[in-house]
Amino acid sequence: MYKLVVSDLDGTLLNSKHEVSNASKYVIEDLEKEDILFTMATGRICSFVSNYAKKLGVKTPVIASNGAVIYDIENKSILHDTPIGKELCYKIIEIFKKYDIYFHLYTLETVYGERKENLVKDYYEWISEHGSETGVKVEIVKDVKDIIDADIKVYNFGFYDEDENTHKAFEALKKIKELEVYFSTDVLVDVMNVKASKGNGVAKLSEILNIPMKDVVALGDNENDIDMIKRVGLGIVMGNGLPHVKSNADYVTDSNEDEGLSKAIRKMVLKQI
Repeated sequence: MYKLVVSDLDGTLLNSKHEVSNASKYVIEDLEKEDILFTMATGRICSFVSNYAKKLGVKTPVIASNGAVIYDIENKSILHDTPIGKELCYKIIEIFKKYDIYFHLYTLETVYGERKENLVKDYYEWISEHGSETGVKVEIVKDVKDIIDADIKVYNFGFYDEDENTHKAFEALKKIKELEVYFSTDVLVDVMNVKASKGNGVAKLSEILNIPMKDVVALGDNENDIDMIKRVGLGIVMGNGLPHVKSNADYVTDSNEDEGLSKAIRKMVLKQI
């Protein structure tokens, strides 16, 4: 019997409006009734996923920054983390500066950027609309090296691979063996410590919870979900998932716009359909 369900956020648990449907809320409640834990693993910042967890009443530790952080919501503590070292951060920033491209970085609670573009701009607009309930802080700084110099832990960098210069940066970063570089959306690229991944995050969480990986279910849709989908007992990919992600699934469900998560959990985990 499965004992833990881990879901990606964007494109999986969340619909295109960044909302959790009532059907998904109900199935999470039904998992709890069966003593099956539920949590989320996302490329998003820790404060972002923690905010959703609180709204859903999820008490299981969450996995943020693509596995770089495992966070205990109830005790407000980091159970495990894999930040990017200072010297490696400087090397990453040097590549971004060389190609003069937008980029951002995640700490535990804050998204930092030097330009109000792409994800940073989106977060500013989102916070402007929803206020402090988002749980996310965003700051524009003159030089992100000041963050590194202040010994603040950095968990991942992000940028958009959408032109020749950004693709050159992508290729340069891929050559650094200490880094993991992959797409978390069609164009958004995450840059992390090579030891950090959703798969490693789920494995560490299962160890903390004393739940074997064979008793874990993972749901996702994008490239950064492949590792956890392959390593758990049951890997489920959404109907809106990329073809090469689906090829790694044990089961493919409907899209996130058509209640794919709740349908899959009811059929494959709760055995209600």
